[in-house]
Amino acid sequence: FLYANRASELITGYTREDLLKMRVWDFVHPDDLELLKGRSESRLHGMPVPERYEFRILDKRGEVRWVDFSGAVIQFGGQNAIVATVFDITERKRAEELQSALYRIASLASSATDLKQFYKSIHDIVAELMEAKNFYIAVLSEDGERIEVPYFVDEEDPEPPPPEAWRG
Repeated sequence: FLYANRASELITGYTREDLLKMRVWDFVHPDDLELLKGRSESRLHGMPVPERYEFRILDKRGEVRWVDFSGAVIQFGGQNAIVATVFDITERKRAEELQSALYRIASLASSATDLKQFYKSIHDIVAELMEAKNFYIAVLSEDGERIEVPYFVDEEDPEPPPPEAWRG
């Protein structure tokens, strides 16, 4: 980095001083690193690359953040350099993931023929959004008197505790 503004600090969690000692590759998500390096090299050598794209970074805490990047080549100190604008789009990406998950669950609900597989599919979709090693689905009985647990997965307990043991 030759320059880093306050927004860079907020997005990455690093101080401006830290950022000026780093290379952008130091916090690009490993799954996006090869693509980004290739685009950077192509851009610096005048080859056509998209002006704008999205990729992931890892902030100082190691959390994934999505950014919207746009860049152009400029001359700086007699050499080609890339000037870039980066916006944090993590919340937008999270909302898109949630919307997609809800759509997939609704789609499964309208076509489900096997209830156990349906519940397992819900579990799998939720696990894409958050840690879900321990997961259950509870439903109110037809008569409204009992809570039933048709789906239960727990790392330690093989079956759900009886409803009278529940707290909350």
